[in-house]
Amino acid sequence: MKSKVFFCLCILLSIFSLLAAAPVLSQEQSPDYFFEVLKIPNISGDWSGAWIGDTYGGSGALFITVSQRGSKISGKLDVRDTDCGDLYDVPFTGTISRNVVNFKIKTSCEGHRVEMKFTKGKLSSNNRRMDGPYNTYVDGGLYDRGTFYLNKE
Repeated sequence: MKSKVFFCLCILLSIFSLLAAAPVLSQEQSPDYFFEVLKIPNISGDWSGAWIGDTYGGSGALFITVSQRGSKISGKLDVRDTDCGDLYDVPFTGTISRNVVNFKIKTSCEGHRVEMKFTKGKLSSNNRRMDGPYNTYVDGGLYDRGTFYLNKE
């Protein structure tokens, strides 16, 4: 019985020691502290750029507003000059890992399901530029592919 109590005390002391040694976010530390520790760039904010299609030669403006919580991103996206016209405030979700960003939108156009996947967006220029490939799917089939770029405002 004494050995069980001693063992439990040792475990509790170890836990308290770890908690005491853990860094605490002080008022002097910025909210970016956790992003720095985890090596996840903070890409929150407004971005603008363009998409350039390879399949049909189309192109247009692209605007996103990113909210970030750790490696998860979400927000609103505007895509201009698509075959469905201009799309505004389309919700997106995605992830960021080190310097690679992936995000997608789902919407509809003339009764068809449309999904745009922006994948392997590579961050550069001190995490203020992002570029990579995109694919557009209509009713599950590949419709268009191309490249995109975005610059942080």
